[in-house]
Amino acid sequence: MRRGRVALGLQGGGAYGAFTAGVLDRLLEDDGPAIDAVSGASAGAVNAVLLADGLADGGPEAARARIARFWDRVGDLAPAGSAIGKFFTAEAASTVARISTAMLSPYQFNPLGLNPLRDILATEIDFARLRRASPVRLLIALTRVRDGRLRTNIGNVASLIANLDTARAAYQEKMEEINDFFRAKRVPSALQSRVRDYYGYLWETQKSVSPVSLTEELPHTLSMEILLFLNRTILEKVSLFRSANEIFIREIVQLLRPIVFLPGDYIIRQGEYGDCMYFLSSGDVEVLVGDSKVAQLGAGSPFGETALLQGEKRTASIRAVSYCDVYKLSKADFDALRARYPEFDAQVKKVVEDRLRDTQEKTQK
Repeated sequence: MRRGRVALGLQGGGAYGAFTAGVLDRLLEDDGPAIDAVSGASAGAVNAVLLADGLADGGPEAARARIARFWDRVGDLAPAGSAIGKFFTAEAASTVARISTAMLSPYQFNPLGLNPLRDILATEIDFARLRRASPVRLLIALTRVRDGRLRTNIGNVASLIANLDTARAAYQEKMEEINDFFRAKRVPSALQSRVRDYYGYLWETQKSVSPVSLTEELPHTLSMEILLFLNRTILEKVSLFRSANEIFIREIVQLLRPIVFLPGDYIIRQGEYGDCMYFLSSGDVEVLVGDSKVAQLGAGSPFGETALLQGEKRTASIRAVSYCDVYKLSKADFDALRARYPEFDAQVKKVVEDRLRDTQEKTQK
């Protein structure tokens, strides 16, 4: 007979998770309390979902069996460190692991996204059943890796996990296709690494392997509001656009094209002819003249407009220091705006004349 009712908070961490499994086993015995709600993070979240699915499947005894079987299977996994331990002392193995993880990103270290823990969960938990009805209320805490912010998912955690698994499966399938292409074309390993880093960045920031942005999927009115919010401050930093009216700003934000650059990528190269300008949404870039760094620009910075206006070669290179989300405005779109807005075209001509005059004065000095 059940004695009372409880809500449980389950702690994360592998060792705590295994310990908690034993506590849950005791609580699920015949004389234990009825469980109304469960919250958890990390290994605690795993135990919470195992508990809920077991209860849905066959009550307390099924939940006990489900939790015990899961942790037995986890215990049977051969950790990566055991293979290293055959050849190194514990201290040396720790050093090897630390150096490897410092030099390689998670996507380089595990390009196929192998995850035996996820595979065990997929066979132990009936997510479709939990989506239909969970016998206990679930509150799952998540930490977003990109910025460390905490999120709490209430109730429909099974749907969350299932959707994430679907997206991850698409990511793994994409990486397998890319690896097949690399092998067939014998792409150099350094270039392979950069491509994998790109898709890894898309997965980390968007939980998707598609570069299609949210604004391309939204209705036009919502897309416009998002674009204005994201880009108005950046556009206001460009002298050409400061006095532009609302209609002009709304038109120009629709012409901006999002691009991702990896650390070390050249966005602009000194000496090439300018056919576009850029607006840095996030990340950092450095300005190089020859081999010398002359400046560093952060989020919100525009660059490349001088060559766009004057039709001349670039006078400096721009190189990404970190992962950079950038918006690009092409010269063709820029010139189309000039043709449609005479006032803007007149302002552009004045800016060009002023810059030419400044250049001539500096040259004469």
